[in-house]
Amino acid sequence: MKLTTCFLILIYGIVWVQAKLCGVTLESPSHTFDFSAFAGKIYLVEGYNLNNTLDYAFELTLCENIKSPYPGCKVPSPVNRILQWGSNCTHVGDLKTESWDFDPDGNGVYLTYYHGQLWENSTVIHMSARIYFECSEHEIGYPRFEHITDCGQHHFSWATKYACWGSTTSSGTSSMFSTQQIAN
Repeated sequence: MKLTTCFLILIYGIVWVQAKLCGVTLESPSHTFDFSAFAGKIYLVEGYNLNNTLDYAFELTLCENIKSPYPGCKVPSPVNRILQWGSNCTHVGDLKTESWDFDPDGNGVYLTYYHGQLWENSTVIHMSARIYFECSEHEIGYPRFEHITDCGQHHFSWATKYACWGSTTSSGTSSMFSTQQIAN
């Protein structure tokens, strides 16, 4: 998470304000993608059957760790895999090890959170989460679970207008930096 420090001059002094920025500027070519509209919101992705035996849900947020309502989720994480609605919780990534890059298909960007809990019986491979933000010009969107790779990387897709190059801000000007908000 990046913090921008701003200040306001009031009649009697200076007040410092910290604003959260949630996004990335990628080089070659240089573009800024802003996902601040999603920051601080927890998305519950429900009802997935993995390994043909267990019912999972995922909770995920961007640019900060989840304050989970599930008692089994005690480790700070931006993505949790939850078994049987909270009885078991696995942290899938670490906010301090995020990485952004262009989508290989050229249709947006992706975010990877590395260094989650150890994968299955491994002593060296950690789980991770990769969220593909795909351009969909008229959608705010929500995350969908896609699959898990053989090495514990959890893939999600998220069709949203915030992943489009040259999106329009709420003021109507063309920009990659969008500040529109969504409902809770």
